[in-house]
Amino acid sequence: MSTAPKPFLTPERYLAQERKAAFKSQYYQGESFAMGGASREHNLSIAGSMTDAF
Repeated sequence: MSTAPKPFLTPERYLAQERKAAFKSQYYQGESFAMGGASREHNLSIAGSMTDAF
């Protein structure tokens, strides 16, 4: 028994889909993956790290 091939998602179709989506996703090699939300604390920590790097 074989599995059905996954449909390839073109970059153009991904961008059109992303504009209408209620959540963000990431495009990688023809596939779209849902991105989890980060906490406010995480975002502040990352922003601080980026500031320190520059």
